[in-house]
Amino acid sequence: MKRVSTVLAWVLVSGVLSTGAEGSVVFVDNFDGENGGTPTTNFNGYSNWTTTVGSTDLIGSGFFDVYPGNGLYVDLDGTTSEAGTLESTANIPLTTGQYLFEFDLGDTNFLPGSPGTPNGMTVTLFDSGGGVLASANFDSSDTAANMMLTQSIPFDSVSDTGLTIQFLHDPAPGGPGDTFGLIIDNVQVTLIPEPGTIALFCLAIPGMLGRRARRNSNSN
Repeated sequence: MKRVSTVLAWVLVSGVLSTGAEGSVVFVDNFDGENGGTPTTNFNGYSNWTTTVGSTDLIGSGFFDVYPGNGLYVDLDGTTSEAGTLESTANIPLTTGQYLFEFDLGDTNFLPGSPGTPNGMTVTLFDSGGGVLASANFDSSDTAANMMLTQSIPFDSVSDTGLTIQFLHDPAPGGPGDTFGLIIDNVQVTLIPEPGTIALFCLAIPGMLGRRARRNSNSN
C-alpha cells in the first residue's frame, strides 16, 4: 500500500504541474490561417490584428520563407518601404492576476540584398483604458538567422480589463523602411496560476491518500 500511495501522490502532483502550473492560455495566434493560408505582401486582412500605420507582409510557407517549417508569419516592414505597426483587434479579456506575454521573433536583415541595418521594435501592452501594462524594446540582436527565438514579457492586471497588443517597428510609425524587417509569430498570452494553488493541493494530498487507504481497507 505504501508504494501505491507514493505512486498515486506523484501522479496527482504531476497532474497539477502539467496543467495548472503552466497557466491558462487566454489568447494565441500563429497567423497560419490568415488569408486562407496563402502568403502575400502588404496584407491587412488579419483575423485578430490590423496594420494601423505603414505596411506588413504575411510571408512563409514557401513565399519569402525566411524560417521554413513555421507556417505563416508577419514581416513588420512591408514592401511599401513604410515601417509597420501591427495592433490586435481581438477581444482579449483579462482578470486580476499575473500574466506572461510571449511571441517568436525573427529577422530578415541577414538575407542577401539586405542593407544589414539593425531593426528595432517596441512592444506595448495596453489595458482597455489605454493604460500601459508593460512595454519592452527588441532589436536584431535578439534574433538568430537559423530559428525564431521566443521572447517573454511578464505583466500584471490589477482589475478585470481588456488587452491590446501593439508591435511598433522602428523607425517612427510609417517612417522610411527598407522592406527587411523583424518577424513575429506564435503570439500567446497566459494567465499564471498563483503559487499557493499548488501548495494547497500538495497539502491536501495526505488526506486524499488517507481516504483512499480507508476505502481500500473497508473493501477488504
